[in-house]
Amino acid sequence: MTSSFLRYVRRHHVALLALFLVLGGTSYAAVSALAPKNSVGSAQVINGSLQTLDLSKKARTALKGAKGPRGLQGPQGAQGAQGLQGPTGAQGVQGNAGAPGSAIAYTHVNGNGTVDSANSKNVASGNVTKGLGLGLYCLHDLGFTPHNPVASVGFAGNALEIVAGVGASGGCGAGTQVSVLTLDGTNTATDNDFFISLN
Repeated sequence: MTSSFLRYVRRHHVALLALFLVLGGTSYAAVSALAPKNSVGSAQVINGSLQTLDLSKKARTALKGAKGPRGLQGPQGAQGAQGLQGPTGAQGVQGNAGAPGSAIAYTHVNGNGTVDSANSKNVASGNVTKGLGLGLYCLHDLGFTPHNPVASVGFAGNALEIVAGVGASGGCGAGTQVSVLTLDGTNTATDNDFFISLN
């Protein structure tokens, strides 16, 4: 029987192939007619087989929930411990020299009437004379006319107050341009060093 079936297939293989194609096409046409485009429902879908891309844009949008409310900011935490002090930085570049001051002259006069030349400008020892009596100093022969002497008591003695004025006072001779008097806490004249600026 097997040999008879094989001889039948050899003789009619073209006809059988044509019949197979016709039946296959008819089946495809039947499926297309019974299941038109976009007609597959939930019953025809295998659970878990659909992907996100298989869904419509509207369906994908519906899958996203509304944004939740923003949470409240919590209370500020306690301040942390102070960190260790960092190393000292490198020394910066020295700045440009400042403009000269407005004082025409200045000087530091010692209690004995000598001038501290390292801290003086346009005033030399020959310009200062010790006046008659304690605490009196007379400035003279300056190369300019002083108008506004500003003085402060130094630290070498016990004077707490200083009086400076243009012109001669009692105890300073003729030609005195600036008179200076240093006083202690009891308003008594006492020798003391002082600083003075002249404009």
